[in-house]
Amino acid sequence: METLKKVLKNPMVWVAVVYLLFPADLLPDALPVVGTLDDLVPVFLSLILQARANKKYDNH
Repeated sequence: METLKKVLKNPMVWVAVVYLLFPADLLPDALPVVGTLDDLVPVFLSLILQARANKKYDNH
C-alpha cells in the first residue's frame, strides 16, 4: 500500500495516465509502428523513472 501511495504522488505517473487518455496523438495510430510507440514510450519512461525513485527512496 505504501508503494501505491508513492506512485500516486509522482507527477510523472499522472502525466503518463493523462497522455494515454488524451484523445489526440502526436503521431496517429494509423502509422504502423510509430503510432503505437508514441503511446508506449511515455508510459515506459514514467515506469523507469518511478522505479529509480523507489530504489533511491528504499536505500535511505
